Amino acid sequence: MNDTFFFSAPQLKRDSLGGGTEASDTWRDLWSTRREPALGGSMRIRSLMLIGIALACAEPLAPGDVLVGTWSNTTTHGYPIQLAASATGADLSTSCTTAHFPALRLDDSLSFQATGVYTRAIGLVAVRVGDPATIAGQALGPRLVVHGDTLDVGRSGASVKLAARVA
Repeated sequence: MNDTFFFSAPQLKRDSLGGGTEASDTWRDLWSTRREPALGGSMRIRSLMLIGIALACAEPLAPGDVLVGTWSNTTTHGYPIQLAASATGADLSTSCTTAHFPALRLDDSLSFQATGVYTRAIGLVAVRVGDPATIAGQALGPRLVVHGDTLDVGRSGASVKLAARVA
């Protein structure tokens, strides 16, 4: 017996004893259930779109800007290099050293340079804490070139603000 399309009585909608509903109404009710997309997926897409728009609309770096953000590179030398800059100063870190510098302001060619001091030196390195350190680099769009190494925006892919205008 082929009972693929068999429906038991509780599945059909019925009116009071006075009459029943038509089969077409029953099928329409069963299949017309609207399913709303999950809120989380929709919100994630909207958030990503807003982040993309914000980054696309961000003003490019300009002379006089102070670098604010984090840039890193983990491939050039085989060890991580990171520059974390703010309006009050910047730290250039490798796996064995960290050097602190004053705020890094871009000149007319979007270059920067500063003299600072090593604040961390571990392992077999030729510098000691307190030794002078220099930094020189240039902004190329969202990337920085520091001592020949290209650093990309972010720390492990996290986006940050690129620069701030400080009067």
